[in-house]
Order: sequence, then C-alpha cells, then structure tokens
Amino acid sequence: MTTSSLLQKWATHVCKKDINSILQLYHVNFYIKPTLYDYVINGDKNELQKYFNHFIGKNDITSIEFTGTYTQTYGYLIMDMGNYRFKTKNNKYFDANYTFIHDNESIFIHHSSHFN
Repeated sequence: MTTSSLLQKWATHVCKKDINSILQLYHVNFYIKPTLYDYVINGDKNELQKYFNHFIGKNDITSIEFTGTYTQTYGYLIMDMGNYRFKTKNNKYFDANYTFIHDNESIFIHHSSHFN
C-alpha cells in the first residue's frame, strides 16, 4: 500500500533537516511518542523542536523508506501504520515501527518505536 502524501512530506522535511516545516505538520494539540524518547510530548512545539533538533543532529538521515504500511480511514482521519527505515549518510540504518493519525494536513498522533 502507498504511503500518504503527508508522511512523504514529513520524510522529505526530516531528510532536508527542515525543522520548521516538520513542526508545521503537527496539529496544535498533537501527541508524539518519539523514537528516541521514553515519554510523550503533548502539544508543546518547543519540546517537539528540541526533540527533532536532537534526532536530526544525532542521525545524518539521507532517506526514509516506508514498508509494510497499512492505511485506514475513519471519517476525516487517516491512520498509517508500518515500519520505516532511516538510512544515514555513512550507509548505516535503523528501523522503527510507526503510527501516524492525521487528516492529510496535520499530524494529531505520532508513535515511533526503534526495533533494531
């Protein structure tokens, strides 16, 4: 199944290290359980910016590959679940599971868990 256009935008912004564009994708009342944190960030864009500065600063990501994507629509909401592989500049990679709940304009919920 194909990945939603919002997730493709998110991946493009992460690879370009465009923090401001990443932040704009998240709804004002978002929830995120980030890959590298063991707690939830709730609606705090400053905390979300700190996280992405850390995540992007720690990893020189050049591409993100989505696999095993399942998409379900609930009224105006879209849920995308699957795995993503973050490839880095030095030809390393790490994998994570993800869930995004969004309306193809804003991300409401984002969960990510590292698994390798």
